[in-house]
Amino acid sequence: MATRFEKYLEDIDARNAEIAEDDEPQEQEFKETGNFVADLKEGIRMMKAGEKMVRSAAEKAVGSGITWGQIGGLLGLPGEVARQRYGHTPNPGNVALGSGIPDAYKM
Repeated sequence: MATRFEKYLEDIDARNAEIAEDDEPQEQEFKETGNFVADLKEGIRMMKAGEKMVRSAAEKAVGSGITWGQIGGLLGLPGEVARQRYGHTPNPGNVALGSGIPDAYKM
């Protein structure tokens, strides 16, 4: 007779097997989509459009006083990560194009 702990482990193994089975793509799912390359390209296009939309919304939100911490919370990210990913930093000073060195420091 199995102990309670052994039964518990068996239950976990059974549940993990169910989850793994559910996560495996079914052959039928692939056949229905048809052209995989076109599907991938469309998915990539949609991801890029989504990123642009999030960036634009984040800039508007910051402009209206919402903090990066709040924006990050909505995105499931720390505020600093959200700022780095979706914010833009104005170019401080007069930076010569291509050099990355402010004019004041040029010799």
